[in-house]
Amino acid sequence: MTRFIRSCALFSASGFVLSLVVHILGLFDKVPFFGWFAFVLHFGIFVALLGVVVTYFRLRQSEGKDFWKRALRASPVWMRWMLFLFLIYAVANFFWFWNKLFNLRGKSSDEIMAIVLRGFSGHWLFFYFGTFIAFRAAMQATQQTAVARASEQTASPGN
Repeated sequence: MTRFIRSCALFSASGFVLSLVVHILGLFDKVPFFGWFAFVLHFGIFVALLGVVVTYFRLRQSEGKDFWKRALRASPVWMRWMLFLFLIYAVANFFWFWNKLFNLRGKSSDEIMAIVLRGFSGHWLFFYFGTFIAFRAAMQATQQTAVARASEQTASPGN
């Protein structure tokens, strides 16, 4: 399970970085070098979210119902604040995107693609960062549980 969580965390972190690149390029009305393939990031969100659901159900069985409360409390405060800021930014970016959709007359296809990718990438940033926090918290919690179990086994007499 640890390998699965680590792989999903790497996937989410990679998706976040690529989304950030697409978004920054969109801020400057530039199309990313991989063009429309950037929309693969849109489907990658669902892969990451599926990974979070699988991790949740697998760890809930072994760690108990309060696992996620403990795990997310263990994540750094700055990460939780960044997630909140990404949520606010995604909403604001959506309104900017919606306004731009009505003013596309006279724009080139590359400018339109940059606007569309910027509109979507604001949401990608939030979802990829959120799934990364969930996987990071799950990794920390499983490591702490493994250390606690190992110390219990060495402390118990007769082993």
